[in-house]
Amino acid sequence: MQADELVSARGQAIRDLAARHGVREIGWWPRLYGTEPPVDLVVGEGDAVHHRLRDLQQGLERELGCPVVIFLADRIPAELRDQVQDLG
Repeated sequence: MQADELVSARGQAIRDLAARHGVREIGWWPRLYGTEPPVDLVVGEGDAVHHRLRDLQQGLERELGCPVVIFLADRIPAELRDQVQDLG
């Protein structure tokens, strides 16, 4: 399954899992070179409790069945933040 299809089909599960890890804002960052996994997700500023990110990543990978990369919103250049999309 393509990354965009995974995000569309599992968006609520992604949001629920993120909320259980204390993340209030999470979005999808479609890769510029295609929609193949890994799935790139962006957590909101202030939501990144670093010791929880690894647990969140592992939970998301179990949920989606593919690699997940988590980016911190405040570490992404401003011109790229516009590409972050809401979860389906």
